Amino acid sequence: MNNLKWGLLSPEVVSSWVNFRRGDGSWSYETANPDSMAAKQAQGVAYLWNLLSKEGVGLLSDEVGMGKTIQALGVAAMLWKRKPNAKILVMAPNKNICQSWMREFNTFVELHYREPDHLVKNGVDGGPIPAVQFCQRLDDLASAIERGVGHLYLTTI
Repeated sequence: MNNLKWGLLSPEVVSSWVNFRRGDGSWSYETANPDSMAAKQAQGVAYLWNLLSKEGVGLLSDEVGMGKTIQALGVAAMLWKRKPNAKILVMAPNKNICQSWMREFNTFVELHYREPDHLVKNGVDGGPIPAVQFCQRLDDLASAIERGVGHLYLTTI
């Protein structure tokens, strides 16, 4: 079995870094209704992180509008905390979905990621530290990776 030795995470630890209840800065997993969407998202990030750490692979799927993107970004943020130079690839079915991911990433860092740490969130302006690269073609993606540009790569299938 592949063990990435990332360490296991609990929903409590995840919620200390990521606020899944937009507009409520005091939200924490410990005080949340366990059936709330925010609590389920913290559980989902911890579960996916732990699955990736243990098995090296994981699948995140659910109904539309259930928070998969914010959960995936939560896992990405946890990875960047452990390994700041990690590269993440999101392959979407079309350019519009890639643009949506870019907006979601910026919103995630600005409104959901708690503390400026100069790994995920800039302490100066609160903006994202990892550079996002949209690559329309495979050769653009290969070139961006070779140049070391970016940490989050968005491309179409």
